[in-house]
Amino acid sequence: MANSKILILTILVNLVLISCQDPVVHEQNAVKMTKEELKTTIGYEWFYNYWTIYKPDTNITKQIAPVFDSNTHKFIIFVEASCSCRELVKEPADLVKSLDLANISSDYYEIYAMGSIKSKHPFEDKITISTLPQIWLLKSGEFVYSILDTFSYYKPRKFKYIEEIALEALQRN
Repeated sequence: MANSKILILTILVNLVLISCQDPVVHEQNAVKMTKEELKTTIGYEWFYNYWTIYKPDTNITKQIAPVFDSNTHKFIIFVEASCSCRELVKEPADLVKSLDLANISSDYYEIYAMGSIKSKHPFEDKITISTLPQIWLLKSGEFVYSILDTFSYYKPRKFKYIEEIALEALQRN
C-alpha cells in the first residue's frame, strides 16, 4: 500500500514538473497557399472571411489592371494564423479581393502562411520579415514597395484604402 502511494505521488510530482516546463515550439517553414487553401486551414480561416466581406472601391480596382505588368509585377503576401496575431490585420485579404476584382490572376500574387517571423521563406536572401503580416510588390523579382508599411502610415488617418496603395505602388514601379 505504501509503495503504491509513493508511486502515485512520484507520478503526480513528475506530471506537475513536466507541465511547468516551457513547451518546445518548432519553427515551421513558410507554406505557399491559395486563398482557397487558407479557407480550410485551421488558424487561417480569417483570411477568406475578410476576403468575403471586403468591398473595394471599384473605381480604383478598375485602374489597377491597366498599370499591372504581368511580365514584371508580382505581389508577395506573408500572413500568420489568427491565434498568433496580436492584432488581426485584414489588409492582406482586402488586397487579394481588390486584385481579384481587377482581374489580376492569382498567378501574380503569392500568399505564404508563416508560423512566426522566424519561419524560413523563399525570399530570405532578399528581405527580412520583422512583423507579420507583410505585403510586397516585386518588380522583375526585386522587392520594390512595401504595401503595408505605406498603408500603416495612412490607416490611422482613414483616407486611403489598401487598393489605393497598391495602385500607387504599381504606378511608381
